[in-house]
Amino acid sequence: MKKIGFILTNFLTILRLLGIILLIPLVNYGSETIVFYLVIFCFLTDFLDGFMARLFKCSTFFGSLLDGLSDKLFVIVNLLILVTKTKLAILVIICEFLIFIVQKKKFDANMNIKSNILGKIKMWVAGLVISVSYIYKGNFYYLFVPLIVLDFLVLLSYVREYKSDKPKRKTSVELPEVSMREFLFCPEFYEKYKNHDNLKVLS
Repeated sequence: MKKIGFILTNFLTILRLLGIILLIPLVNYGSETIVFYLVIFCFLTDFLDGFMARLFKCSTFFGSLLDGLSDKLFVIVNLLILVTKTKLAILVIICEFLIFIVQKKKFDANMNIKSNILGKIKMWVAGLVISVSYIYKGNFYYLFVPLIVLDFLVLLSYVREYKSDKPKRKTSVELPEVSMREFLFCPEFYEKYKNHDNLKVLS
């Protein structure tokens, strides 16, 4: 079952990456409604792949890396496209860049950089705002301002975590020597070491 779960879970994540490839030609030559449904589908795969990974107990570092990469790419590509609809999207991109810088500083300090509850809420709000933006005909101020405010609050929360937790940072953990295959694709290895210091960035 774990093998089947691994295949299905990562297939959903790969579909999100394919959505990025389809997005640009569809925005230029397709209908706004089709783009809306594509974006909704891709954001739903973000929920489903995580749910299935937990259900089948097949989480791996490979899956986590693929999931994180597809999430960031899909959000940034969508925001860059939406700049043509509203310049407010630029403020969201700037906030996302600042969040990346703070998370990078936390990673360099060997601190946990997993998303907090605000970060998780922000991801869902971003998905909703981005999706609706493709078919929205009203004032984009009402769509993007709540997202910008939430992005700014997430940024402040990560800065606060960095300042308050920095004195508690730990030294790196010694990991056993394993093959790259085991490191990337073994669910048991993932479950055992996913919370160990800098490996948290991959989980």
